[in-house]
Amino acid sequence: MVQRTLTTAPETGRAPEAAASDAQCAIVAPVGEIDAHNAAVFRNALLNAHRRVGGLLVVDLSDVSFIDAAALGAIVGVARELGPAAVALVVPHENLAKIFRICGLDRVLSIFASRPEAREPANGLDRPERGAHDERAV
Repeated sequence: MVQRTLTTAPETGRAPEAAASDAQCAIVAPVGEIDAHNAAVFRNALLNAHRRVGGLLVVDLSDVSFIDAAALGAIVGVARELGPAAVALVVPHENLAKIFRICGLDRVLSIFASRPEAREPANGLDRPERGAHDERAV
């Protein structure tokens, strides 16, 4: 199995860079701000990473300084398309974590403080379906 770590700066629209490892997991780590101006590029980067690698999609927001409703919509849209259990978010900073809590997205998305947590158990592939019996599910 191959892991590809993808890093993209949505504001520039640059192509992601990939690195291989030993677990089937796609990691997308945007840098900077994700807002209405670049949310479509961000969404496409998430979907393309998942299409290339399959398995769990880890969205690492460690280097993101700002997200708006368009960015949240991109994440929710991808989670709807792939299934909430196929997406894990890394949100280590309280300012961003608070946004997910206020919107109630912490109840329907898998949110973790670090990449290692997001990839457990078994690289996230056997994570139970979050929100499967919840009317608020994505």
